[in-house]
Amino acid sequence: MKTCILIDDTVPKTGDLYIRSLCFSPDGKYLATGAEDKKIRIWDIARKRVRNVFDGHQQEIYSLDFSKDGRMIVSGSGDKTARIWEMESGSCLVLSIVDSSEPPFNGIGDAGVTSVAISPDGRFVAAGSLDAFVRLWDVQTGHLVERLAGHKDSVYSVAFTPDGKGLVSGSLDQTLKHWDLTPLLRRTQVGNIKKEGGASVSQEKCQCTVDFRGHKDYVLSVAVSHDNQWVVSGSKDRCVQFWDIASAQAQLMLQGHKNSVISIDLSPTGGMLATGSGDCGARLWTYTTSPSKKKKPKEGRKKKRPLSGKLDSSRLRATDFEIKIM
Repeated sequence: MKTCILIDDTVPKTGDLYIRSLCFSPDGKYLATGAEDKKIRIWDIARKRVRNVFDGHQQEIYSLDFSKDGRMIVSGSGDKTARIWEMESGSCLVLSIVDSSEPPFNGIGDAGVTSVAISPDGRFVAAGSLDAFVRLWDVQTGHLVERLAGHKDSVYSVAFTPDGKGLVSGSLDQTLKHWDLTPLLRRTQVGNIKKEGGASVSQEKCQCTVDFRGHKDYVLSVAVSHDNQWVVSGSKDRCVQFWDIASAQAQLMLQGHKNSVISIDLSPTGGMLATGSGDCGARLWTYTTSPSKKKKPKEGRKKKRPLSGKLDSSRLRATDFEIKIM
């Protein structure tokens, strides 16, 4: 296993500069990092140097996500904004949550953005925030087009389903929610996207279809499998849970971390899961769907195979603040 260390020589050597978020480009050539100095750095991995620096946020950057075509990157910050950056031009579109028409939640309606995601087709940006709302913006106009209300505490993670028709959110209220986005997609199809709250042919709102309950503490990270069968979540309870996306039933629990599971990502090919934790460790897990020995399901009904999982032999350790690609 080789290690590639990326260092920005322009950063002062005194003190620590924490990296709060990172994300690979779809082609694997670049790595985006969001740091404590409020800047986004785009690293050319092969050349081991910074390609771009995007400067504009007023507070720390907590979340990053590339569009599927790699042309855009979205960032979420404690400054109460999400921002869409064009990779080539560096131009920026600011998505603010401050101008919400809804009353504030517990007096914190202008709270910071904790998590962001770009829809698979690149048309929408979703953001979770400390005020317990999930917001969606139209990428082309920057207009707020949907506000999802239902969580009882801050939303710390959001993830689109692979088909773009759903969104999963994880919250400090210890639950996950699956949201049906088809009303928003229908409004898009008739060319009727308006700023949220404005006149519209269809006022149908996106709704929560399923609640996932079972974690014993804050839900800090969520992901959806690429076959759209499983939702995976990490929590302050130190556990990783696999859920059936349709029934919201827990299928598998992975234990091993000694602190909160704060980040999760699934391999595009399936069968492997990476988790990051407050215990300074990143772990790789393998999982399989084993054939069921139970009775065959009735005709017309599909039965999912039970899951089994284990810790892979690879275990990554993080003890400093450099960027290492192993």
